[in-house]
Amino acid sequence: SPFSPRKSKEKRKKKSMNRISYMKPEAALRSAADLRETGKVKLAIEKLRSVLLNRRNPWSNATEEVAQLFLDLCLETKSGNVAKDGLHQYRTLCHSNSTSFETVVQYFLDGSKKRLEVAWRESRNLGEDEEIDPSTQKVDVEDIEESETPESVLLAAVSAAGSQDRSDRVMLAPWLRYRWEAFKTSLDLLKNNAKYEKAYHKVASEACDFYVKFDRRQEFRRFCTNMRNHMQQAHIKSYRNTIDLTSEDTFLAQINTRLTMVRSAYKLDLWQESFQGMEEINNLIKSSSMKPTPKISAAYYLRLAKIFWRSQDYIFHAVTWQKLFSIILAHPKDFKVDEIRLAASSVLLSTLAVPIAKKDTSIKDVDTYPLPDAQARRTSRLCGLVNISALPNREDLVKEMKLMNVMMYVDNELKDLYSVLEKDFSPLQMSKKVEPLFKFLSQRQHFEKYITAFHYVVIMRLLKQLSQIYTTLRLEKLVKWIPFCKQSQIEKHIINAVKDQVLFVRLCHKTNSIKFLPPSFQKKVEAGPQLTNLSLEQRNGHLACIASRLRAVAAMVDPDSFNLEKSLPYTTTTKDIGARIAAEMKLLRQRPKQNEARTEMLERERDQVDQQVTDLAKQKEEAEKERIIREKEKARVKTEMALKQQLEDEKRLVLVRERIQGFLANEIGQTLFGSLTEEEVSKLCVEDVDKMMLEAARKAEEKKIQAIRNKEIRADNMERAKREIEIPMLQEKFKKAYDSHVRRTTKNHQEAVETGVKRHARALKLRDKLRVIIKQKERFVSEILEQRTKQHKVALADFEKKFAEYKKFEQAQKEIEERKRLEEETRNRIINQKRHEKEAIEEERRQEEEEAKRIKEEAEERKRHERRSENANRSSSERYVPPRREGGSVQRSQTDTSSNRYVPPSRRNEGESRRGDGYSSSRGGRGDDRGGDRGGYRGGSYRGGDRGDDRRSDDSYRTYNRS
Repeated sequence: SPFSPRKSKEKRKKKSMNRISYMKPEAALRSAADLRETGKVKLAIEKLRSVLLNRRNPWSNATEEVAQLFLDLCLETKSGNVAKDGLHQYRTLCHSNSTSFETVVQYFLDGSKKRLEVAWRESRNLGEDEEIDPSTQKVDVEDIEESETPESVLLAAVSAAGSQDRSDRVMLAPWLRYRWEAFKTSLDLLKNNAKYEKAYHKVASEACDFYVKFDRRQEFRRFCTNMRNHMQQAHIKSYRNTIDLTSEDTFLAQINTRLTMVRSAYKLDLWQESFQGMEEINNLIKSSSMKPTPKISAAYYLRLAKIFWRSQDYIFHAVTWQKLFSIILAHPKDFKVDEIRLAASSVLLSTLAVPIAKKDTSIKDVDTYPLPDAQARRTSRLCGLVNISALPNREDLVKEMKLMNVMMYVDNELKDLYSVLEKDFSPLQMSKKVEPLFKFLSQRQHFEKYITAFHYVVIMRLLKQLSQIYTTLRLEKLVKWIPFCKQSQIEKHIINAVKDQVLFVRLCHKTNSIKFLPPSFQKKVEAGPQLTNLSLEQRNGHLACIASRLRAVAAMVDPDSFNLEKSLPYTTTTKDIGARIAAEMKLLRQRPKQNEARTEMLERERDQVDQQVTDLAKQKEEAEKERIIREKEKARVKTEMALKQQLEDEKRLVLVRERIQGFLANEIGQTLFGSLTEEEVSKLCVEDVDKMMLEAARKAEEKKIQAIRNKEIRADNMERAKREIEIPMLQEKFKKAYDSHVRRTTKNHQEAVETGVKRHARALKLRDKLRVIIKQKERFVSEILEQRTKQHKVALADFEKKFAEYKKFEQAQKEIEERKRLEEETRNRIINQKRHEKEAIEEERRQEEEEAKRIKEEAEERKRHERRSENANRSSSERYVPPRREGGSVQRSQTDTSSNRYVPPSRRNEGESRRGDGYSSSRGGRGDDRGGDRGGYRGGSYRGGDRGDDRRSDDSYRTYNRS
């Protein structure tokens, strides 16, 4: 039924909502302030939210106050999602005033910041004057977005966590979460909009400061992912007011923001995020036609150098510093003298700190080197960051440093470092020379990190020089010459150097010495440049090598005699020396013949071998041709398949990107696909994307359902536990209350009975006393009534008199009003009559104008009719006219041309009376039909006025046609 209570209630609710929706901002502010004072904050939020939802209210200062009060109330209730929705609505409302929206967003962030500081002071029991320093006491909450579960609550209850940790989780973690959501909401609202670009980058910088100040690493990772998603959306989407990445201001702002993110990342020790940020900056620079300023380029290479040093890629670290120094040399006016000196010193130190071998396990663990393909891809990525085509070696870096003339700009204390390590050959004095250099490096904050790397470089240089002087060396001496390193560390460096083929030594713990192997036993070493021109290595043991090799050659030339000489004793050899000489001479005479025979045999064998080689070469050539044909065919098929596969992959990637872009509008899609790289996207297909999205949606739904179930179970368990504890207490309380109530009721009943008995006795005594004055009371009452009756009669007479006068006055007023009404009606009647007369005059004038217009039209029509009649008479005079018939129709006279004249209706009666009834025309309309309105011209648009004349005119016309 339409009149049911439920529907009427819904209607009333809808009407009340409509009243709220169309409330003005000023009224909403007053109402929300009143509700806030009474504690109804949620209803105040709804009222203010309805104002922001209403599109009928244009933007005004009051609207901005509404938005700020709305955010204050959301801050009080910790309603981050409600504040986000309100800011979305306010952005739509003030699309014509971007400054107001930026002000409101900054107000939102400032409010969350102040509330977080208050929570921090409350948690740490700090005063208002004390400074907040989160670096001294970090918050022990890993992920502020994860809600507490029953398990975590139980673990927190039984764990040994202090009161500070518990207060952080209860008091500080919610406001950290609110602050993080405030930054996330603000960046989502300001992203990719040219009007809010400056505010966007300002908020991003404030967010980086917040993450660094409170050491929020997990939230910073999410922040970096969101920023990368914003950049991808800026490349994909194109709509009005979107940012223009080709603009110089936008380009520089994006790079500055990314540099700030990289700086915050390595402050938080998140080097992977730093590397991804540098790759993003590099892609921005490469995709843009503009070049960054020298300051920005210097900042880019400075941060990149820190990342390479952290990853122990010393070659790329040195290349980066050389790139930075080349920018400084190209633009020296943009940099200070101290900055130039620092850059030059860093180029020198980073170049000389590069290890001798490419893979020095003392510098970088061997486990960090993956498979060759992965290492090649990694090297290619790193080369792309520093804009080089191939990886240089240590010699190339030293040459480039010399070309830059770095030694002119370095600190005076470091100018001897290059000579000690690269030029001088003084192994015994090397440690003394480098000791002041190490002391200088330890005093400078920027150079302190190079000390460990230079320890290794100095040790390798020292051992390399010692290998050219010593064959065996005791470890005690070596440790004495290397005072800045322990013996265990020296042994570790030696073992790694041998494994990496930097040195060739043997370490003997039995004799506590090391033995340098001679050059004949050494392989080719890919080491740094030699520091000396001595040829000791070439002269060491050369006689022994020559003797051993000559002995081996003799055994190969004549093995029998070599073996015989080895078997014969020395005495036998000297005794038969004459016979042996004769035998040798005979053999010498026979040797030419043997040589000729051997030569012929060798030539025959050589010819056979050449023939075989020729045949084999032909077979190999034919096989090679066939192999080449097969390989070409395989390559062609492979190329076609690769092209086909590439086209299919491109189509698949387009579909996958479109599908992913569609899913990115959803929160689940952003979580699932927001962090995917291009390489990961290229491995997906549309079915995989759909399956991933369905699986993620299913897991999210299951997670939500499970959370609801857990919440219900937790609530049930809590309620059951409360009741189990509460029931005995309630029973005891009820029993005590019942006993108390029984005692109190019994006591009250007894007191009431006693009181009633006493009151009844007093009433009886009072009745007996008052019986005496009953007659006096009646007499007094009758006197009072008589007096009041007289007063009433006097007052009634006075009232009737005044009422009669009032009736007369009211009648007179009615007569005056009636008279005024009649006068008004008469006045209106006269006004209407005058108006009607004026309208009649206007109507008469209008009719006269119409009559004049009609007369004018008739005159024009008459002139046209006369012209047509003249033309008709002229044509009829030329036609053949038959003789007059007897009793026939009237013959038209050639001279009778006046019958064709047009006679207006106003003069037709005069013509009829003047000409008489006998005058008529064979054409009609000249005789009796002049009395009609118009003549009898049937062929035109004029006909007779009355019926009789019209009939005669028709007869005349038919007679004329028959004739």
